[in-house]
Amino acid sequence: MFHRVEASRNLDTGITLTEDEEERAGGSIDFDFHDVTASGSRDDDGIKVEEFGAGDLEGRVVNSTVAGNADDGIQVEQNQAGGGTLRLQSVAIRENGDDPVNADGVTVVRVGSE
Repeated sequence: MFHRVEASRNLDTGITLTEDEEERAGGSIDFDFHDVTASGSRDDDGIKVEEFGAGDLEGRVVNSTVAGNADDGIQVEQNQAGGGTLRLQSVAIRENGDDPVNADGVTVVRVGSE
């Protein structure tokens, strides 16, 4: 869980969660971000989450801002087997260089988000 975290003006991705691609043991990624700011990444995404192997990716972003990043605002990937859901609740995602949310193998549910 991240609460009141700011990742701004980074050269690379603001916040990254990646399951080890080499160890395909089938673990999962579960995350909960509240009041998070990921903005101004000069070369990449604001938030990037990658799950490899047979596990699942389950995440929630609440009352947060993802803006002004060079690439995607949020990128989430569920690679290979497993499922994924990203819930966005009251999230401002704007002025990013590519997609607001780039989801591969993950269902995105938006509630009160831009």
